[in-house]
Amino acid sequence: MLHANILLQRVFLLCARSDWDAASHALKELRPVAEKLGDALPETVRCLIQYATGVVAQGTGDLAGALAAYESPLLALSPSTNKTMRINPRRDTAILAALNTVHILREPTHPSHSRMNGILAMVEPFCVNSPNPYIQSAYWLVRATGQNDSTIQTKQYLHQALQSAQAINNNQITCITLNFMSWKYFRGVIGEQSEKSARAARHMAIKANDRLWVSVSDAMLAETLERQGKADDARNVREEANMVMTG
Repeated sequence: MLHANILLQRVFLLCARSDWDAASHALKELRPVAEKLGDALPETVRCLIQYATGVVAQGTGDLAGALAAYESPLLALSPSTNKTMRINPRRDTAILAALNTVHILREPTHPSHSRMNGILAMVEPFCVNSPNPYIQSAYWLVRATGQNDSTIQTKQYLHQALQSAQAINNNQITCITLNFMSWKYFRGVIGEQSEKSARAARHMAIKANDRLWVSVSDAMLAETLERQGKADDARNVREEANMVMTG
């Protein structure tokens, strides 16, 4: 049981670093250990393994496989589930699966795009009333990066996401929020504020040790520097971005 849990935590750590090859390998290593335990494996751990399967599939571009994992009966949310109980790992894992599903379906060209608002409406009371600040922070970020809200509403969601992420020192959500803000509000803008925003986003990506977001923030900063006429600085940052993306 301890072996299974250690392997599972390793999968999530590798996902957080965007090391998808290693995460896929760790997940394959976990499966026979979990199968050997059979019914002795707690439901909460089975839920986490199912969620990890979806995360690895999503991270490697297999969106159909990711949706199949997230929408399995094991990760279904029941309206009767207690929304405010402090410790409920199965509920919280199911909430995360729903939020990841929204990320996939929000693309307007996705065949199931019309289901997105229904899923958001279903998961909202679980997130807003959740005693888990990590769940709340993730929810506000998902709402902020949606495509149907007004500018004022989006800014409110971003403020809530950033505030809650910083309160719990969640570098990953802080990094993604700052990068989205930089892209949303300073894309194509010339000025000191746009450079400051891009540098802040890059700083948080490095702090979060997330290679995916380091490459994103490097590319955005390089673009900003080019507009400012800082060609040499832009070239250096873009080279760094290309190195990270190659990896």
